[in-house]
Amino acid sequence: MKSFLARLCGHCVVFSMLLGYSGLQWAQTPKRGNGAQNPKSSEASAPAASSAPGGHLANASPLTQALAQQGVRRCLVRAEQMSKFLGFGPNDGALLLPAPGEADQRNVAVAFELRKPDLLSYVSLNLTPGEPGSGCGASYDAVSYWTANCAVVARQVFGGFQADGAIRQEVSVLSAGPASKVFLLPAGLAGCVSIKREILQN
Repeated sequence: MKSFLARLCGHCVVFSMLLGYSGLQWAQTPKRGNGAQNPKSSEASAPAASSAPGGHLANASPLTQALAQQGVRRCLVRAEQMSKFLGFGPNDGALLLPAPGEADQRNVAVAFELRKPDLLSYVSLNLTPGEPGSGCGASYDAVSYWTANCAVVARQVFGGFQADGAIRQEVSVLSAGPASKVFLLPAGLAGCVSIKREILQN
């Protein structure tokens, strides 16, 4: 059974993992020459939510349990799926901003701090309940800092995305379709910040 610490902070709930959790590993710092160690997890798109969280709720992820405690029902399947896709693990934390009142009918926002070897990421997840019986949509922004420059990050971490110009001049755009984009911003003398944005419909 997985457990988590929770404390109320106004309308926020902060929780972190105490026991191990398995999920997709986030991509590691890109290395020149042989490519990124694990580009698949950065390039991958979140799969569609298709079934309820397996087993009892006690076996669900801390995110799913926290949402259930706040009264969320329609977005529990999507929350469980996204928690696993993002690889929420024992060294990570999350800040839940549930809607006040009628939580099952309102948008829910979650901020993640994901710590993987050689990489720290901030992820903003939004869950949007649809009409009863129609599931739950989601969108997320995953922000990571890389020590390599943006050309290396584009090639080695997001090689499956297509170059799609720039928003204006400095922010490069990579595309894997109309609902999946990566934005690359030069950072410092040789670093790069990536922002991966994906929208998942109901």
